[in-house]
Amino acid sequence: MEKSTHIDENPADVKASNKLAKLYDEILKENPTTTHDELHALNIFLTRLLFCYFAEDSNIFEDNIFTDSIASHTQVDGSDVDSYLERLFEVFNTDEKSRNSSLPEYLKTFPYVNGGLFRDKKQVPKFTTKSRNILIEIGELDWSEINPDIFGSMIQAVVTPEHRGDMGMHYTSVPNIMKVMQPLFLDELQEEFEKVKGNTKKLHQLHLRLQNLKIFDPACGSSKILNYRFDKWTDRIVGR
Repeated sequence: MEKSTHIDENPADVKASNKLAKLYDEILKENPTTTHDELHALNIFLTRLLFCYFAEDSNIFEDNIFTDSIASHTQVDGSDVDSYLERLFEVFNTDEKSRNSSLPEYLKTFPYVNGGLFRDKKQVPKFTTKSRNILIEIGELDWSEINPDIFGSMIQAVVTPEHRGDMGMHYTSVPNIMKVMQPLFLDELQEEFEKVKGNTKKLHQLHLRLQNLKIFDPACGSSKILNYRFDKWTDRIVGR
């Protein structure tokens, strides 16, 4: 007989998810989405926001530069937040050599973001005093403690249940995922790691094993959780 272990949701994830849902509700009050394109534009906007929040606490951006810039360079009533973010997203999509020399210094400090996330120009929603405050509050969270699977929570917040069902989108929480992953292979890898800690040769062999490990899961969705966990293992093995 095996004893099951209950794993609670990460409190930081829950808090961030709730605030994102609250922001989404406030944005919808001023920006009702009536078409697929409008909903798609809003989804892209929220994805860009999440990137910026993570970037602040993962050394991609300077600490709190994104949140501080909104607090310092937009009106309290939120009337110019959309135009500010549109301009900032253009800066993200322009490499340093191609930027206009007249660009304000506070925008020049932001790095170029490659990969196409900011490539397409999408309408940024209108903001109010309340939605601007929530935007800043979310940025003040410690995003280094938040799991990347927050994207799954965001999908639950911004996609209606009918659309999720039509597209086969069903978000699974981290605790439920770990109930499957741990007994399948993570527990074994953890035991192996504990055995070889301090042995450079065997750690290298374990690193190679992780690199060549193949897992077939036809219903894994984006597989962000799995990739995140493996990245964490790699960091521990190579000592980062």
